Amino acid sequence: PEVEDFTAAPVQDTVTELNIASDAISPIVMKGLAPGQMSNRNGAGRAAAIGAYGGKWGQYAEAAVLRALEWLRINQNKDGSWGTNDKEAYAGRALLTYRAHGETMKSEKYGPTIELAIRYLIARQNEKGEFCKTETTAGTYSQAICVYALSEAYGMTRIPSLKSVMEKGVQLLIDGQQAKGGYDYKF
Repeated sequence: PEVEDFTAAPVQDTVTELNIASDAISPIVMKGLAPGQMSNRNGAGRAAAIGAYGGKWGQYAEAAVLRALEWLRINQNKDGSWGTNDKEAYAGRALLTYRAHGETMKSEKYGPTIELAIRYLIARQNEKGEFCKTETTAGTYSQAICVYALSEAYGMTRIPSLKSVMEKGVQLLIDGQQAKGGYDYKF
């Protein structure tokens, strides 16, 4: 379907403020990440990247991405998740999808969807840093996806209140690493 077919879908409008300073300067230094390396995620940078790397199919790829973003927006659960199983992992994947397109909580169309997903993941994290039980194969994968999504959200939006959530999740991944450096299907 065309992107316009999705425009009639309701937009979440009951998002409560996160009470954060999203314009704060991050204390994290992303080593090796030169300024502008993420500039192809939005605006003129994305258009230039599509022109440079998309070839004759770039316009179709962008249209497909926009349809996917709309589908995610429309099919988000009221609690901020997606689906009925592995909801944490789906929320993490959806956040990564929006971020890859350059969308943030300040995005006019997708901001409420992104904020609701972030709130969902924050609420799902327990004291140990788990977003779901990591004694299962699915749980270890889901944990990594959630940590990746919230780490990118923290690193790119500079939302200070995400720091502790990210750090607890990262610490759990570090603690779950096996003696030889790899990961097993359970922590």
